[in-house]
Amino acid sequence: MRTVAGADKIVVLAHGCVAEEGSPEALLQQGRRYANMVKLQSESQNWTPTADA
Repeated sequence: MRTVAGADKIVVLAHGCVAEEGSPEALLQQGRRYANMVKLQSESQNWTPTADA
């Protein structure tokens, strides 16, 4: 997601169709697919394996 964060326009595809399009800021504000992908990537950056109890 960092790769496309500086783009003027992003097109999000779902099942071969355009699901969303717009600037990164606009897509984040919409809170749909793109925003969810950004959230998931952000969460995964802090992921660390845990030891089994």
